[in-house]
Amino acid sequence: MIFCDITKKDASYTRSNIDFVLVYNESANPLPNQISKGFIQDSPS
Repeated sequence: MIFCDITKKDASYTRSNIDFVLVYNESANPLPNQISKGFIQDSPS
């Protein structure tokens, strides 16, 4: 329902035009400290 509020579309539009919606449950799967603090280190290639 948040998607509908953000895009100003209704549920029928969502059903016909969206393939999937990703929902992340942070309380069940907390982010590592580096990501939650905004620090991500890329390894050299």
